[in-house]
Amino acid sequence: EKTLANAKLVILRLLGGRSYWPYGLDQIVAAARSHGIKLVVLPGDAHADAELTAYSTVPPPLCERLRQYLVAGGELNAQNALKLAFSFLGHGSEPPPAEVLPSTGLYRTVEGRGHVGILFYRAAVEGAQTLPVDALLTVLQQKGVGASALYVASLKDEASQQMIAEHFGHRPPDVLINLTSFAATGSGGE
Repeated sequence: EKTLANAKLVILRLLGGRSYWPYGLDQIVAAARSHGIKLVVLPGDAHADAELTAYSTVPPPLCERLRQYLVAGGELNAQNALKLAFSFLGHGSEPPPAEVLPSTGLYRTVEGRGHVGILFYRAAVEGAQTLPVDALLTVLQQKGVGASALYVASLKDEASQQMIAEHFGHRPPDVLINLTSFAATGSGGE
């Protein structure tokens, strides 16, 4: 309670619902209500949970908007989640709705001689953890080497396979750098 007493806003994401942490949830709710702290209680996974959201002091539609930013992921959605949280405190205005990040896509290209293809997981884009990919692209660009980086949900995912085939079909890479794990079996265990 001492830690929460000076907070203006608490955002709690709870995996497994109330039954996984009833004591902690009750303590946070009590502290928020007794100290006039704005509280958002959301599930820790991708699915809405009206039971958890009901513990919030922020209106449910705003809690849902915040949940959508967190589920969609990506740097822009993270920035907008923070802007929305600040708006709960009366600072700034509400940002636009969350933008859904496609399951696969072209991340970045750099021009140069030859063509290096880079594959990496979508989760890196979702979590704004693309620094290694950006560093690799920067080094290739500095060396005058062309490259294109694609993010994928999985190498087994049909949409990802189609994106790879379409993108690299027009200009096959001279070198392919795979930052995902190669699958040892196909979708049927083959």
